[in-house]
Amino acid sequence: MPLFRIYNSLGEEIKRFSSDDYGETFTVGRSRSCNISLSGKVPNTVSRHHMTIIDRGTQFIVRTEVPGGIAKDGVKMPEVIVKEGSIIRFGPLFLGVGETGMPTPYDITWEVQTPNHLHRAVLWPGDNPIGASAENYVMVRAETVSRFHGILTVHPGGKVMYRAINEMNNSQIDHTTTGNSLVELKVGSTLTMGAVPVKLVKAVRVAKRDTLQEVQSAIANQRAFARQESQKTKRILTTVIVVSVIILIIFILLAVLSGM
Repeated sequence: MPLFRIYNSLGEEIKRFSSDDYGETFTVGRSRSCNISLSGKVPNTVSRHHMTIIDRGTQFIVRTEVPGGIAKDGVKMPEVIVKEGSIIRFGPLFLGVGETGMPTPYDITWEVQTPNHLHRAVLWPGDNPIGASAENYVMVRAETVSRFHGILTVHPGGKVMYRAINEMNNSQIDHTTTGNSLVELKVGSTLTMGAVPVKLVKAVRVAKRDTLQEVQSAIANQRAFARQESQKTKRILTTVIVVSVIILIIFILLAVLSGM
């Protein structure tokens, strides 16, 4: 069954879990009552009970009742069917599905002063909306950048393409105006949005090592789930035995009554 990872906007892993550790339905949010509790790790833009992951056997469904709570390829939706490699955004965080559900090796960097003091954002597989709004995967909040300026798409082969949302969103790649055409953005190239230049760079990702506490927590979850399944099996067996005994008694009574 798939491994799930939760990342921040810089592509740093903050939580991982396996669907094997839980039942058919498990919840994710800030509340300590969630199966996957992010308490103390994330901002309030993640709801207490943000989303539910449902195991349908052949596929997984991510569902939310939070308005605009989850998005795939920058598109908000209340429910998403996910598979190996899928990336789902929720709040400022990202959920990666499977071994390949992780950040790409690319970052977007800039030098202009923005609320993001690191001046850097990770690119994810698929579509990455970029602009001044916090709803974008890459937020570059500057005066000449439109709220939703363009879309950076990372294809499976690693090629990165850029398209402005519309022609009014002034965009240039290496001083060549893009209009709203789909144009390749190469490593080291400069994309200028309005008057703000940003660059595509190769990033260095550091794999996360599980802490002893996380390993112990995962083991405890597995044991708890195993106990629940064992208790459920015992209850079923007990019910079967009781019903069988009752049926046997009825047959005996019927045999006795028929012989009288």
